[in-house]
Amino acid sequence: MTHFWRAILCAEGFRSLYSKPIAIHVGPVGSAEIFYVYEDLLRRNHGFFDTALKKEWAKGQDREVKLPEADVKSFKIWIKWLYTGRLFLINDKDKLREAGVGKNEEWGRWWKCYALGNFLQDNDFKDASIDGIIEAMTSTPSIPSKLLWKIYEHSTVASAHRRLAVETYVFLLDRATWFDNGDLPMDFPTDVLKYIVPDLTSGVKNVHVCHFFKPDDTCKYHGHGLDKPCEKTKSGFRF
Repeated sequence: MTHFWRAILCAEGFRSLYSKPIAIHVGPVGSAEIFYVYEDLLRRNHGFFDTALKKEWAKGQDREVKLPEADVKSFKIWIKWLYTGRLFLINDKDKLREAGVGKNEEWGRWWKCYALGNFLQDNDFKDASIDGIIEAMTSTPSIPSKLLWKIYEHSTVASAHRRLAVETYVFLLDRATWFDNGDLPMDFPTDVLKYIVPDLTSGVKNVHVCHFFKPDDTCKYHGHGLDKPCEKTKSGFRF
């Protein structure tokens, strides 16, 4: 699987090895799995853990965090990404090219990871998930039926991720299929109008998914903005 992002090696990033590990209990009480992760690594760019581990919090003093509603499989994928900078979403049972989009389990992993990134306030992980979704669409090639709803459900009004959803519907899907999967998210029609109105005189034409996305141009869908580095180039705790 060809990735748009690359792991960056940086000796400075290994300072995380000197922080104390935090016990993270993931899953229902009584059957939760426990993960031990260095505190510096957890608090770097992850708003949820940075807040949860503040000294004035009892959980911070106990050096543990409990996530009873988090999906364990998605959390394992996040932990691997945290240490390696890569998403591991495909397993041997997947048949992405042969299976229909709505039936493929890999899409389900994308959505759960994206939702987890939103819950953990990890914008880098969400950006990496967006790159992964784009790569999956171009390599199949196909468009996941829940793309629009999942992105809008787990993003804010100003999120650049919504641009991916809008452009996918405007350029890649047959207009007749827009309403096939139920009601559209409330903000979507307005976002589409804002996007297409400047081009109404010249027209908006459909494009094949393999020709539309450019591997080096996915930052326009990322949430880091112009003033922060992309997670693809950011140095950190990476093997």
